[in-house]
Amino acid sequence: MLFEELKKINFNNFGYKLIPKLVFKRYTLDFALIGNDKIDVECDGTQHEIIEGMPVIEDVERDAYLRSNGWRILRFQNHRVLSNRAEVVEEIMKIVNKHQKCTEKR
Repeated sequence: MLFEELKKINFNNFGYKLIPKLVFKRYTLDFALIGNDKIDVECDGTQHEIIEGMPVIEDVERDAYLRSNGWRILRFQNHRVLSNRAEVVEEIMKIVNKHQKCTEKR
């Protein structure tokens, strides 16, 4: 599971706290990283897949709402999480490291 891999990382060293199933307003986030920035990590099943070129409207509205409240959203398809978890973790860490460096420069 992705959460098990993320729990192995000491996000405190990067200025973040990992919180599973965080409820923000009316939305439940799969995993939240709260600290220097607010990052929502979503693992999307088939119900979130783009249909005939159109994104799922509920996801578009949700993401827009979260962004307007200062969140960065990272979405990963479940099949990608299952087949290449290390790559997904690496992508998350690139964002965490990028935001840590931006904060240090301020």
